[in-house]
Amino acid sequence: MALSNKNRRTLVLQILKFTAVGVLNTCITLVVIRLLNWVLPPTHLWENIAYAIGYAVGVVFSYFTNRTWTFKSEDKKTAREFLLFILVNVVSWAVSQGALILLQRYAGITDTWVAAWCPPFLLGIVDAAFVRDILAMPSAFVVNFIGSKWLVFRKASGQ
Repeated sequence: MALSNKNRRTLVLQILKFTAVGVLNTCITLVVIRLLNWVLPPTHLWENIAYAIGYAVGVVFSYFTNRTWTFKSEDKKTAREFLLFILVNVVSWAVSQGALILLQRYAGITDTWVAAWCPPFLLGIVDAAFVRDILAMPSAFVVNFIGSKWLVFRKASGQ
């Protein structure tokens, strides 16, 4: 099924907007986590709580921004729609976790492998977990975009 030029442009624009929302979402999530880590007791438990709160803030931001800007949904907001959005995010997280496991166990992306090619001044920042995270992100992005466009906001997407 070929896309018309108009539909192709709309799809590309939605992908670009979805990417921008994802970048901004990541920044907001990280800022919330850092602020909470600054004010909460410095324990592993509170770090995990800060991460969960930051992640939740990011998901809510992502939902409203993608709803109104990326996919321009004018439908009435419903709990079902929001729960579908949460479900899509959970599925995309699970896919990314699977990719991380595959990259660690079968692709051989280890700290030793990273140390073999990474410039020494970056070794404190870039490690195997970071490289795996970067490589796993596209799988989560694809699942999240497809789920958001064709499941959560399908009416707004012209589907």
